Amino acid sequence: MNLKKACVYTCLIGEYETLNEVQASGESGLPHICFTDSPSLQSDTWEIRVVCPAFPMDSVRSQRRIKILAQEYLSEFDVSLYVDNTVQLKVPAEQIIARYLGDADIALPWHTLRGTLLDEFIAVAREGLDEPARVFEQLSHYQLLNFDLLLQRPYWTGVMIRRHDRHRALGAMTDWYNQVMRYSRRDQLSVNLALSAPGLAISTFDTDILSSWFHEWPVVAGRNQRKRQYDIAMSGAPLLAQYRAQALDVQDDAIGDRERTIAELSAQVAELSQDIAKKEQFILELSRKVPFNEAAYLARYPDVAEAVVRGHIPSGLAHYEAHGRKEGRLPI
Repeated sequence: MNLKKACVYTCLIGEYETLNEVQASGESGLPHICFTDSPSLQSDTWEIRVVCPAFPMDSVRSQRRIKILAQEYLSEFDVSLYVDNTVQLKVPAEQIIARYLGDADIALPWHTLRGTLLDEFIAVAREGLDEPARVFEQLSHYQLLNFDLLLQRPYWTGVMIRRHDRHRALGAMTDWYNQVMRYSRRDQLSVNLALSAPGLAISTFDTDILSSWFHEWPVVAGRNQRKRQYDIAMSGAPLLAQYRAQALDVQDDAIGDRERTIAELSAQVAELSQDIAKKEQFILELSRKVPFNEAAYLARYPDVAEAVVRGHIPSGLAHYEAHGRKEGRLPI
């Protein structure tokens, strides 16, 4: 296979996580390209290409546009290998493309953690990865359009090999992108429908999506987990609602900080209480070993001596037995 016009690419939009350097890139002769909206992003193994997000208020769908419609951003290449930023390649990209693409239009692995596409819908909703109403609307529509689709094995789109010079492949990608724009931003929910286009040549392969001969996943560095979950901005909510949601996020952070401070202070109080208890125990043991000295006690504690003179208590010993021992006063 001629790979002179092939490349590897990834997308990092919205400062979602830290860019992972590609460990096997030094052994590969293919360009490795990272699309990002961060002008300050630098890399030793990726060629950084700064792009303007398609949707400034929706970094996820902005990332999906580049991921799915790669031919618009990589017009100088005929073949591309997409890898999610959390996928760490173990071998040069040429080996992966040569093994799996063949004469197919697109090559991608099965999702080994889900049995059916329906399972993937349930997982997305359960884990809060998108707006529930939108996810279940998509599920309802797919059930009406083609119920058998939901019983298919789902694909994993963390790794994809595609040709850019075949109309049927480009058409499938356009259909896929339209599904992501209309329904859930989780592209694995709609890829089965897009790849069911007539005449499309698909090469699938069974490999553990967590680890295989060519990759490890997920390799996560500096991820903002909150950005992975459903965000109110993804639903097209009014700005007032979005600002309020952001305020609530700030409030939640403040509450979290306060709870951590309370926990730290509670630990300090507990430690101090232990010290006090040890001190009281020491004094109690000392009082049992040392005989009480009336004169020394009154001299050490003038307030007790004054109370004796005024007749409020009969003696220093009486004060010590009633109060002094509990207060940690010495008997001598």
